[in-house]
Amino acid sequence: MSFELLEWDTRFFGIRTARICSAVMSAEDLEKALDTLRRNEVQLVYWASDAFMDDKVVQWWGGNLVDKKTTYFMDLNSADVDWGSAPASVFPYHPDMDAGPFVDLAIQSGRYSRFAVDPRFPREKFERLYRHWIIGSLRKEMAKEVLTVQEHGRTVGMVTLRERLSRGDIGLIAVDSEHRGRGYGTQLVRAAQRWFFEHGYAHAQVVTQADNVPACRLYEKCGYSVEKIQFFYHFWIQESAGNDLVRENQ
Repeated sequence: MSFELLEWDTRFFGIRTARICSAVMSAEDLEKALDTLRRNEVQLVYWASDAFMDDKVVQWWGGNLVDKKTTYFMDLNSADVDWGSAPASVFPYHPDMDAGPFVDLAIQSGRYSRFAVDPRFPREKFERLYRHWIIGSLRKEMAKEVLTVQEHGRTVGMVTLRERLSRGDIGLIAVDSEHRGRGYGTQLVRAAQRWFFEHGYAHAQVVTQADNVPACRLYEKCGYSVEKIQFFYHFWIQESAGNDLVRENQ
């Protein structure tokens, strides 16, 4: 049985949070892990499972399936991609740019995320998390680069680039809802691939939600293929955990 307490999440969200590390568990082992964590006064538990778990076990422990976490992978060296010049409308972020539109885009990017989907997770906590993520990315603390689409001097799209598992990784990506359907998403993904290739990465990846069909289609159009899918659960194992969190924001 393998799990860990998540100090950062606990501090950030203000609730005692842990993660079950094993991606393969029987229902009996899952119940033992959750009971141990409950006795250690953990309130919220994350679990990324390689297999779908019986709904009765999940519901008994206050759980929700909040994401079908889909990892897309691409071999940049063998990709059939034109590594020509980047699209003229895509630029690296500059500190002189207004951060406000990037925050709005980051929140839009998370609309299918497990923190937005979980009905027991307050909207304020979700938005606070994504605000923290994009501000850290703009400061180059949580990303190596941020690329942006500009239209008439206005930020209408962005993508954050980082490294994970020695791969070039797309973190956040979004196009403003009023500017979709103009090819900006494709331009951002292509620019990200080009940036990874130029910076010596042999492989690229991006993690999204299976329910985010437009994003999945975009990555497949740009040459990514599914590497793995995991079932991501949130367990609220203290009866008052969710209610206390909601009251905190009223």
